[in-house]
Amino acid sequence: MERVLVIGAGLAGFAGVVIGAAASHLAAGNPTMHDLLDIASRYLLVHAVAILGAGVLLLLDTLARARTFARISGFLFLIGVTLFSGGITLHALAGHPVIDMIIPVGGVTLMLGWLALAACGVGLARRPRA
Repeated sequence: MERVLVIGAGLAGFAGVVIGAAASHLAAGNPTMHDLLDIASRYLLVHAVAILGAGVLLLLDTLARARTFARISGFLFLIGVTLFSGGITLHALAGHPVIDMIIPVGGVTLMLGWLALAACGVGLARRPRA
């Protein structure tokens, strides 16, 4: 499970850098495309770190409930950033309106990922001391 999240974090970080470069170099003459790609890049880079953090939390000796929420948050981040940043990127490059429907779904999924990570923290705070 941790392996999937670490691989996903690496791929999200890679995609964030590639899309950021595309925003700077390929979309320089198109301010709307540049702004959209820049947003997608930032969300990918921020959530790459969050996905990695969730994977690292799974390696800790924690209560089962905290591990469950860490796992859930990692996968919600992975799915959410794929839908959100992927949707924005496809919209910027292709402009297809059907793609626009997945962007808010991705955004809500990212929000749920952050709530799951907070729930993981609640589980960690209640960990009995030895």
